[in-house]
Amino acid sequence: MTAALLIFGATYLVLVTGELPGFRVYRPSGALIGAVCVVVFGVLPPDRLLAVIDFPTLVLLFSMMIAAPAATA
Repeated sequence: MTAALLIFGATYLVLVTGELPGFRVYRPSGALIGAVCVVVFGVLPPDRLLAVIDFPTLVLLFSMMIAAPAATA
């Protein structure tokens, strides 16, 4: 429980401030590092990891990232 709170707090700090003071870690990399720490420290077991990922949302986001530049060109 303590590891989860520390990881959440550090990740939230990066997301709110936009960077981790003293390091070159910005929002996207901060979120990725937080997700990796959740698995490494055993907060979320690897077998349950795929159950919490919303794949249709990821497909939508990646599709919009591809379509947006094409629409503005």
